Amino acid sequence: MGHFSKAKFLKLAKGYYGRGKNCLSLVIPRVDRALRFAYIERRLKKRNMKSSWIININAAVREHGLPYSRFIYGLNHSNIELDRKILSNLAQNEPLSFKAIIDEVKIQTNLGLEAKSHNLEAFDNAMKEGVVLAPGQPLPPIEEVYKAAKGKELQWRKGFEPKYNKPKLPSLERINELREVGLWESDKEEEMYEIPPDRVKPEREKMKGEPERKEIKKPDLSHIYDPKVKVEKLKYMRGSSNQNRHLKDKLTE
Repeated sequence: MGHFSKAKFLKLAKGYYGRGKNCLSLVIPRVDRALRFAYIERRLKKRNMKSSWIININAAVREHGLPYSRFIYGLNHSNIELDRKILSNLAQNEPLSFKAIIDEVKIQTNLGLEAKSHNLEAFDNAMKEGVVLAPGQPLPPIEEVYKAAKGKELQWRKGFEPKYNKPKLPSLERINELREVGLWESDKEEEMYEIPPDRVKPEREKMKGEPERKEIKKPDLSHIYDPKVKVEKLKYMRGSSNQNRHLKDKLTE
């Protein structure tokens, strides 16, 4: 700004209040501060616009069962060259064209296999069941809500797989009965059942001539890490000769 002329400073300060538009001692710092803020805002404007485009695209893409990150990944790995500004404009003003782009991305990158279909009738079903109430609709009594909650059957949501636990292995008598009827085909089906602890197979027997495994006993080092012994040793090192004899006998006991 050192090369700015007085006329340029006064031109930039046009519209300022009071002496800030005609006194150079006030005009120069104010114009300098304003230009620094303008430089910062030019950069922030691009970032804010990009974040708004991403928000619009994310909201539009999730309606079709894909998150924003997976959609951009598929877009980068396809032959569709559209920037976020155009995609945001299409998502707001041309939803059918935007859906065609998503379908093409799914076909080219196999992202359609990952898409989760949302239940668009969930709100209507909730209205019928009384879970959701329309504005101005009176609340039902709490007793009816309890009855509806108890009588409703448990249904897993689509695509959810609960944690599987193996059924318990039937008794030997029951297995023999099933074998006689022909319903227990082989012992391989035992892998499908949870074996109780009392029927676990014992460990293998030792073969002849097999040496016994000796257990390695670790040395007891607790006395080394005992803080009391450390304190006694410090006293032994710092004390007089008579005290050292007494502590030495105490440590060797």
